[in-house]
Amino acid sequence: MKFIDHLIKNLKKEGKTKMNKNRNKKPTDGQILQVRKRYAMENCSKAQLAKELGTTEYQINKILKDVTKWKQTVEERFWSKVRKGSPNECWEWLASKTSDGYGTFKYNGKTVSAHKFAYEITHGVCVPSRFHICHSCDNPSCVNPSHLSPGTPLKNNQEMIENGRHYRGG
Repeated sequence: MKFIDHLIKNLKKEGKTKMNKNRNKKPTDGQILQVRKRYAMENCSKAQLAKELGTTEYQINKILKDVTKWKQTVEERFWSKVRKGSPNECWEWLASKTSDGYGTFKYNGKTVSAHKFAYEITHGVCVPSRFHICHSCDNPSCVNPSHLSPGTPLKNNQEMIENGRHYRGG
């Protein structure tokens, strides 16, 4: 049964077909996630959600506002800082960057490289510090996992020289 149908059925059972009659009752985490999913991923409008729930857009806005207060997972927090494109395009890191243009991300109180973190959460591995995460696109702020691969510092330096990204003193 769809979440919305279930919620309306329960509200009718309680004799409350309008959510705003039950203002003090906070939505559960599951309800918040479902409203957010329907709004964000299924392109369901606030007006449509309000109509289906028998409530007002004000109440839907309130739920969606509460969503931002609700604790995000680390992955949600990370990907919210990325401008994603098609699978072949660079996915631009929008948050803090080093002076060299590499993205940085706070995780467990430590600052980590955004591209390395993207690779680790996508592939479910922890890359040892002796390895680098190399960009096939030569864009330091790209965090598209399909553009990233693990490699040694030697491999990374060789690719940097081959692609003309190294500093030439003189």
